[in-house]
Amino acid sequence: MLTLKEAQRQLYEDVSNHDFGDDELKEYNYWVRGVKKFPSQLDQEFNHIKEELELK
Repeated sequence: MLTLKEAQRQLYEDVSNHDFGDDELKEYNYWVRGVKKFPSQLDQEFNHIKEELELK
């Protein structure tokens, strides 16, 4: 069973490998200019916890 982080990485890899056609411009913009460009809430929380642990 995949962890949530592994599932997210797999999803991003699948999106990166997907060939968006001309009729999929809206989906391309959503993924490439939105979701993949900025850290997800999961990544933000992970980085926050990691930083807190490093400060101790």
